Amino acid sequence: MWKIAVADTAEDHLTLLKDALKAYFQETHRVFSVTSYTDLTFLEKDMAQGEHFDLLILDLVMNGQRSVEAVRRIREKEDGTPLIFLTANREYAVESYEMNALDYMIKPLKKERLVKRLDQLFKRKNPRFSVRTQGDYSYYGYDELVYFEAREHRVYGRRKDGREFKCSQNLGRIEEQLREDPRFYRCHRGYIVNLDYVEQIREVMLLKGDLRVPYRLRNKRKIKEDYQRYVTENICFLKEGKGSGKRMG
Repeated sequence: MWKIAVADTAEDHLTLLKDALKAYFQETHRVFSVTSYTDLTFLEKDMAQGEHFDLLILDLVMNGQRSVEAVRRIREKEDGTPLIFLTANREYAVESYEMNALDYMIKPLKKERLVKRLDQLFKRKNPRFSVRTQGDYSYYGYDELVYFEAREHRVYGRRKDGREFKCSQNLGRIEEQLREDPRFYRCHRGYIVNLDYVEQIREVMLLKGDLRVPYRLRNKRKIKEDYQRYVTENICFLKEGKGSGKRMG
């Protein structure tokens, strides 16, 4: 799950930003959480207590005051975390460069620019699945893998764009390769499914795009419990309040 911290004192800007993030993550089938702050002091405190974020989107002027020094302290703790500044002031561009910011955006938020930066970020962060075909290798981001199917003594992967690819590995080897990622689930001896694409579990698994994947019916109760646990632990949510708050889903 991607954990994002956003900081701004303007509620309308926060709402616009969170709505844009929610739309992006839902469209790209990624799991995320957003924690919003109206005071960087609370962000600093959370981080001092061990909270970690995968992306920071911060204003440089909060409550009418410069927040550069607070951001510098935060940057020292999260030096490798991607940072985007979203502010109404152009005068801090030099500081943003010094802090190695991913972007320096001027309000109001331009959703297209945010999407472009998030796409760039995920191209760097998204793990890739390697497939050997005819002596060469192809690579697919985990986010675009919907399921793997064993049929006719071969294994095929299906991507979210509907295209299939052949795998040289058997399903057991693929399961081992994906074991560290909780979204991939062995629901049937002939299938591994990406739980992010599952919409309902009935007599079959109903996936986004009107796809259907069978599962072990005799294990229906356990499979539904496992799926519900995954959703509960990983579903996107929004946290708001004086420093931390609602989590977005």
